Amino acid sequence: MKADIHLHSSKMIPFPLRILLNFQHRKTLLPPFQLKDMKKIGLNFAIINGIGDPLLNRFFSFGNNFRGLKIQIKKLIKEINKSDNIVYDNFKSIEKGIEEEKPVCFLAIEGADFLENKIERLNEIYNLGIRGLGLVHFSDNCIGKINTDIVSMVLKAKINEIEETKGGLTDFGKDVIKEMNKLHMVIDLAHGSSEK
Repeated sequence: MKADIHLHSSKMIPFPLRILLNFQHRKTLLPPFQLKDMKKIGLNFAIINGIGDPLLNRFFSFGNNFRGLKIQIKKLIKEINKSDNIVYDNFKSIEKGIEEEKPVCFLAIEGADFLENKIERLNEIYNLGIRGLGLVHFSDNCIGKINTDIVSMVLKAKINEIEETKGGLTDFGKDVIKEMNKLHMVIDLAHGSSEK
């Protein structure tokens, strides 16, 4: 069995940004990954990540981060279904993928900025099919602090000169962890900082 634990659909970057990104990285980017190619390349399981950062989601919804995220999730599910892959719901999804010889796509979001101190949104994205959540991504949010300051990273541009930030989870972030545990969601700690 072949699996990939961190993929993005190339279609999740809104059209005007996609042109700029492809131009900027034209010599360094790999060819865009297509979900329809999973079976062809022998990939049986993948964690497909949507992006929870406000900048991206506001392109999808003219300013509303949470509405934009829901649009992004629906587009992702539509692409998975069109690719004849299976959207992961629970462990039976993997059994179904093995029986039907179809790739299984586990949906996750990088960056919980969209929660905006509203824990009920966690249940809403779970009901849309999301089974994993990266608490922070490019910036601090209502859940906690990132482990590196992006501004310093860009300005210093040298990994060994970047200082780790501290801060860990907020009180709301701790409540989110408890709720995610109740829902049996995967908690992605990438980008997160340790306690003070």
